[in-house]
Amino acid sequence: MRIIHRYILTSFLSIFAVALLLISFILSIGLIFKAVEVIAGGMSLPIVWRLISTGLPGTLTISIPISALISVLLLFGRLSSDSEISAMRACGIRLFDIMLTPLLCGVLMTGLCLYINSFVLSESNYYRHVIFNQSRPEDILALLRPGRTINDFPNLLLYVGNKKGAELGDIRILNLRRLSNGKMQEIKAQSATLITTDTAFCIEMRNVTGEPLLENFPDAGAGAAERLRYIIASRKPLKTFSDDQDARRVKDRDSVHLLKNTFEHMRRMRENPEDMRARYNYSDVTNELSQRTVLALACLCFIAIGIPLAIKSHRKETSIGVALCIAITASFYFFIIVAASIADSAWKHGFVIAWLPVFLCLGLSTYLVSRNP
Repeated sequence: MRIIHRYILTSFLSIFAVALLLISFILSIGLIFKAVEVIAGGMSLPIVWRLISTGLPGTLTISIPISALISVLLLFGRLSSDSEISAMRACGIRLFDIMLTPLLCGVLMTGLCLYINSFVLSESNYYRHVIFNQSRPEDILALLRPGRTINDFPNLLLYVGNKKGAELGDIRILNLRRLSNGKMQEIKAQSATLITTDTAFCIEMRNVTGEPLLENFPDAGAGAAERLRYIIASRKPLKTFSDDQDARRVKDRDSVHLLKNTFEHMRRMRENPEDMRARYNYSDVTNELSQRTVLALACLCFIAIGIPLAIKSHRKETSIGVALCIAITASFYFFIIVAASIADSAWKHGFVIAWLPVFLCLGLSTYLVSRNP
């Protein structure tokens, strides 16, 4: 058995290494194109490199599970087509024993991805926003690409319809922070100018409408103004940034702090069931925690479901493996996308949707293995 486990392990890791490099490169193409675009727009190279490096952890959380799936599909598809699986079974080796080595690798990969999702990725997201404090006005303008929604600013989605130098047109801002009434602030302006102060990057908007217009008066309803100055990024020195997790966005907090936030919001909801802000915050936090954990468990789930499926469809056509890979990946991430889409709702149990693919994968894997003992 030791020789068989070593043979399966070396084959699995060799395929996994090649797949990881390839998938990571494919997923990084978007970052590369964005980097070229903002460099052409005038952004400095050091800032571009820092923005790219902060995006790499997010790439690994996707590429590691997909690479694990590709590895088991190719490896066990080949072992089955060459009748090596049948030879092992004829020697009295159970299918679970054959699967044991990749499953252990899946557990280790899950632990690695969980650490990346829980701590590395959150710090990368936070540092991505801290980078703007070292930016020049030209760097900020390079990010404001006409016709696209920009999510690089803390707690903001910013859309610019057209741009000419520092002059901007057709501005739309969505403040992602929940107001005291549980809603988000949305502001529109016909034109604006990017200006800088000692402490912030701002846009001076003209012909402005908003609901609510001022963040300090969330119940005032829709309003209008001829001019409004809006801060899109601060310019504090890096050393003055606080490590207070509560001051960060939900995505920028580590999982330990998110777990504490979960209990805090549960306590607030028990004390005041009508507190809509606590319900929204609870939904945000639990969905974020669930997505991080489920994305990490994808490594184990893909290996568990990929091995019996690869053995069952053991024909030599490579299209079978490609089709299985696409189907499994799309089905798994579909539930995560649905859960993310309802993260801003007041539905307290929306995070359960993100866990459905884990239970489905492990359940289907157990059923297929039991049919082939």
